[in-house]
Amino acid sequence: MYDALLHNFLTFCFHFTMKNLLPLVIFTMTFCLLTSLSAQSADEAAIKALIEKETASYHNADVAGMIACWANVPQTFLLVGAADAEGKLQSYVSTNEKSDLPQQLTEMMKEAKPDGVTFQNSDYVFRINGSSAFVRYEQTETDPKGTKIYAHETRYLEKINGQWKIIYVGAVFYNK
Repeated sequence: MYDALLHNFLTFCFHFTMKNLLPLVIFTMTFCLLTSLSAQSADEAAIKALIEKETASYHNADVAGMIACWANVPQTFLLVGAADAEGKLQSYVSTNEKSDLPQQLTEMMKEAKPDGVTFQNSDYVFRINGSSAFVRYEQTETDPKGTKIYAHETRYLEKINGQWKIIYVGAVFYNK
């Protein structure tokens, strides 16, 4: 008699738990997914804003703005490639082995003046993994005469003290 009673009690508990557990599991999984997507969306928005600030700072000859976007670490690297008027590939490489990025940017932009170039970024693709992110996107720049220049752009960023900072820039400029 006790065996049957125990069996019935356990069967009831199992069915009751499963009926109530499934909605709880679904809710928990949905909540975790939405929380994760929300955090990723916030990171994506912060990264886009940083990339746009860095590009705008460059075109506005804003050295302090540029410095604020970059991490001053030895691994910082800039690689830019573009075809010259004759179609030959020209490249610019900058490294930061001495961790003197502020001085490098100040020197690089000491005679720079705002150039009036506007830009539009599109087709962002993100790979965010904790405190690191890889981003690729397309950029269209328009100079004051209306001439458009296109670029395939990549960035590697790290979140340092809660702020995204650029570690690597890769850009290949081209004409359509």
